[in-house]
Amino acid sequence: MEESRCSQVRRLRKLLESGVDLAVLAEPPISGRCHIEACIDAGCMVFAEKPMAVDAPGVRRLLRQAKRRAEKLSIVSGFETRYSPSRRAA
Repeated sequence: MEESRCSQVRRLRKLLESGVDLAVLAEPPISGRCHIEACIDAGCMVFAEKPMAVDAPGVRRLLRQAKRRAEKLSIVSGFETRYSPSRRAA
């Protein structure tokens, strides 16, 4: 993990050590990926606003990391539909 780019990871890890089992992350994708990685490492489920990473390889990396965990983890990405034509028509 690139901790130099994620100065808050140490604080996040301390929070994760408290035993939380779900994290809701709403942050820019440039910092979100390393926070998602820390949650996965701690065995914590994640709900993250999209995009979860700045590119497709970054998302695939997160998914591979989650699959390597022994326990079952859910990694969910938020999806806002405010620009959807059907939503705008309503």
